[in-house]
Amino acid sequence: MTTKAENNLDLFRIFYLIWGILQFAFSLIPLLYATFGGAMFGIIGQTDPDIPVNPGIFFIVIGGGLFLLYIALGVLNIYVSTCFTTRKNYSLIFGMAIVNCITGGMIGIGLGVATLIVIHQPDEKALFGRA
Repeated sequence: MTTKAENNLDLFRIFYLIWGILQFAFSLIPLLYATFGGAMFGIIGQTDPDIPVNPGIFFIVIGGGLFLLYIALGVLNIYVSTCFTTRKNYSLIFGMAIVNCITGGMIGIGLGVATLIVIHQPDEKALFGRA
């Protein structure tokens, strides 16, 4: 028979899995931004080759960087969902809850704050082997 604390952690496992998949989907937006920068880089490079700095480079760098950031956050959130299953890496779960509060918008803030509240309860800490 499962306890309320185990049910809470299983619920957060599902939430983090969904949030990780959503971050993979959100990573397509900066990828489109980088693609637009690549097109702009090619067009401006052909029409005015003497321009000192092609503005398409900024779009490519910012879009590519945000794409990699979202992919990394998606992978980490999916890994945290497996940590809820195995009841290990309490510190990683705590850290990712804070990172979600900072980078996740409204959904990330809600998920991060709820995670911080739940994992600090004595019953959930005991499942992770913390007193």
